[in-house]
Amino acid sequence: MIILYQKEFDILQIKEEKKIKSGIRVGPFILDFSFDNKVIGIEILGASEILNMKEKDLSSIRDAKIKNIIRQDAILIIIKLLMKKQDVQKEIPIAIPLKVWDDEMNSIQDNLNFFIDENLDKFSDRWLP
Repeated sequence: MIILYQKEFDILQIKEEKKIKSGIRVGPFILDFSFDNKVIGIEILGASEILNMKEKDLSSIRDAKIKNIIRQDAILIIIKLLMKKQDVQKEIPIAIPLKVWDDEMNSIQDNLNFFIDENLDKFSDRWLP
């Protein structure tokens, strides 16, 4: 797990060491998805305020885990932070309504389809016999 806190921008980044398929921004969160559509990375903008943590504590995170739970009306992402001092743990639940999720995924697909349609001639000239 890659954990980086950028104090000057108050951004906490937590990412698994996997290839990222896509990413979306939902409020103060930027979520990165794997090829099987699981959240494998998260950036929290304004982390100290969102997480109600001091900057020194955000800088002392030694490990983290990201858990995805799909519910009927939302996707719940739970981030478990392990702090350096005294094995302190903090769990942060983030709920994303499925409507927001579906809209974002459809938008990504629409943009991809548009890009392919607009550039198909360029690609076919290069890669098709």
